[in-house]
Amino acid sequence: MIEYLEIDENIYIENDVVKTRFMEYNGKDIGTWDDMWQGVLKIIEKVREYDEDNLTSSI
Repeated sequence: MIEYLEIDENIYIENDVVKTRFMEYNGKDIGTWDDMWQGVLKIIEKVREYDEDNLTSSI
């Protein structure tokens, strides 16, 4: 279980739940599907690193 993992300034994982911080819409484009998938890939990579760090430290 991931108790807390900071992904970036807007996204974090708490108790295995991905959460976002509230941001007001500032009129800029929200992004494309490619941007969204890049964010998903970033989360996956951070979780993989977290798992690797915690697996090796618990052995």
